[in-house]
Amino acid sequence: MKMRFRVLLPALLLMFAIILDKTGDSEINRLVRLNRGSMEHSLPRSYAIALYMDYGLNAPAWLLSETIPFVFPARAQSCCGFIKSEKDWEYLVFVVLMWYLIGMQLDKRRTRQEIDKPAGRIWLSRVLRGLCGLYGTFLGYSAVEFYLDLGGPDYPCFLVVSAALWGAALILASVYPFSPVRRKTWYRVLGAFIATAGVFYCEAAVHLYRFRASFGVSTVAMLAIWGAATIVGGFYLLKLSGRPPKQTA
Repeated sequence: MKMRFRVLLPALLLMFAIILDKTGDSEINRLVRLNRGSMEHSLPRSYAIALYMDYGLNAPAWLLSETIPFVFPARAQSCCGFIKSEKDWEYLVFVVLMWYLIGMQLDKRRTRQEIDKPAGRIWLSRVLRGLCGLYGTFLGYSAVEFYLDLGGPDYPCFLVVSAALWGAALILASVYPFSPVRRKTWYRVLGAFIATAGVFYCEAAVHLYRFRASFGVSTVAMLAIWGAATIVGGFYLLKLSGRPPKQTA
């Protein structure tokens, strides 16, 4: 069972990323068909609401794929209908890597208590925590930049909020790392973060309902269901924070 989360999380989040990517493409295609002949310019990619739901869920991986130089060849071959460029390859690889690392940390915390570390591992842990904090700061700065729309596309509000919450979580993890002793506090923090993101997803669904003739009821329903599920998940973590930690022999 040690491999549970490090296998389950990357597989699930990769599947969600692919589904949301395909849904975003169908949204753009629907809008193009409805407005054919009346558009002077192509629709911006931010109209693919489901795609930006995916980016919000995986904000650290998405921002990294948008920021760093190409890892894959510039003419990387398209594949399977949802990988269209080298950036798509890059993003999906980072999604798998990000959730593998998160799952690995969860597996470690589930199988053993905190133990004394050798000096070398303590030094490495501090370096990694420092990098985590720096990247969280970059995520937070990027969220502010998205909000102010400094020369970029019109990012949806829920993507900005998701990026800001991810940034805050990474900064907090760098100064207050997760451990069984801090389990209660971390469950409360993450529960509050997740519930907050869910509120903004629901707000986006309410806003988009006015344009359901263009975007389709399925997109509105997806946002509403996702927002409701996220809020429930956040409050579930808050509930878990009140449970006493399991005692190990």
